[in-house]
Amino acid sequence: MDAEIIEDYPMCRYTVRPDELTKDELALAQKFCDLLADKTTLGAFTKAMGFADTGALESFISSRDKTTTGKPLSKEAFDAFRDAIEQFAAAASKKVDARIVADYVADAVHGYRIIQPLFRDTDLEEVIVNGPGQPVIVYHRKYGMCRTNLVLRNDNEMRALLTQIGADESKPFNNLRLADGCRGNVVFEPTAFRTAITIRKFQYKPMSIIDLLNNNTLTLDVAAFLWTCLDGFTVYPLNIFIVGGTASGKTTTLNALLSLVPQNERIVSIEDTLEINPSLRENWVRLESNPAASLEDLVKNALRMRPDRIIVGEIRGSEAEDLFTAMNVGHRGMLATLHANSDRDTVRRLENAPMNVPHSLIPLVDIIVVQNRLRFSGNETKRRVVQVSEVSSLDDRVALNEIFAWNPESRSLERTKLPIQSKEKLAAVTAKSINDVSDEIERRKAVLSYLVSHGISQNDDVCKFMDSFYAKMNESQFGK
Repeated sequence: MDAEIIEDYPMCRYTVRPDELTKDELALAQKFCDLLADKTTLGAFTKAMGFADTGALESFISSRDKTTTGKPLSKEAFDAFRDAIEQFAAAASKKVDARIVADYVADAVHGYRIIQPLFRDTDLEEVIVNGPGQPVIVYHRKYGMCRTNLVLRNDNEMRALLTQIGADESKPFNNLRLADGCRGNVVFEPTAFRTAITIRKFQYKPMSIIDLLNNNTLTLDVAAFLWTCLDGFTVYPLNIFIVGGTASGKTTTLNALLSLVPQNERIVSIEDTLEINPSLRENWVRLESNPAASLEDLVKNALRMRPDRIIVGEIRGSEAEDLFTAMNVGHRGMLATLHANSDRDTVRRLENAPMNVPHSLIPLVDIIVVQNRLRFSGNETKRRVVQVSEVSSLDDRVALNEIFAWNPESRSLERTKLPIQSKEKLAAVTAKSINDVSDEIERRKAVLSYLVSHGISQNDDVCKFMDSFYAKMNESQFGK
């Protein structure tokens, strides 16, 4: 599948161009679909397609769960199915492009019908269906909202897609997780004028801290500082909140920072819908709220799970007070996201309903990172960290110390003239000098710069590299 994007107003045009199959490729793909749907026999298939060795194919067909035909699968199961079809297609008597045949069959048997091609484009963040007869809309990382050439033609196609994603028409709206991990929202008529579907695509390979540096989401200085605070010399990790508006990239940044947490720590993450991706983590428990267990319930339960870290994706309500209570009794290294537009807005939201965090507990948050979507030249939207502030108390007031701030003139995040109090805090609890802490931040800045310059950006590779860093914490020569 290929896509052509043409800039236009009010939305760019996103044209899906399906792979062109030869006559032999299309015949093989359709025969595969018939075989998997029990519309033909294995004998008839192998005779028509000229397969000599049928043992492996027979084993594959007999081991399949036929009830999954027409239903989406998890990413892992979908890829395994597609890879198997590619191997069989490569063994066909007539020369075909096995990759194209496998894509066709996988999409037809386990894909999300007409919108399936959109799931292959990793630059798409959301897929939006505003009703049958309307063009499908996508949100592209670079081009923003785009109108596609895909259309669900009638109510039958709309209902088929709703069935695939597991929507419940007895409820006016649904928040659900798709089989492949994507997050879905459905609003039914008459609550919506037309039934509307919004799918937030899941990042199977989360962006790394190096990706964020390469994208200028944050600077080397900020990344090195946050890394030092996050790890706290493995003695006193600081509590960090990542805040911002809708789709500002909070969870992406949270995921990237988690690669900097030592592997020997036990992490418990708590979410309404699973989005935090535990890349290469062995000791990680992912908890998801449901009608029987609220976020508040899960936060309380997490305290009994011997966590080194508690991660909360999207604080919204009363679970905030439980999280702060946990911090108040000594739990360190908490990470959480929250909808807010600035450091002060974060404090206001925490203190007021429905969170109702006591005023005296607010300074338990050590660092607030604010991230926003900004409009650049050419109408391009980019995600940027625009503020990093420290939280403390002063005369029974919550004091905010803005140490990095967005400069609208240079359109960059810059260091302010205020002293960094976190250095003093880390020095005091780790028996180091402030200069030692500053030197460590510079050291980690050099490590991150090394990764950038050597093109080590895949999240799994970054995680492995960080394991090496922590294994050699006491060595002066690192990364050579």
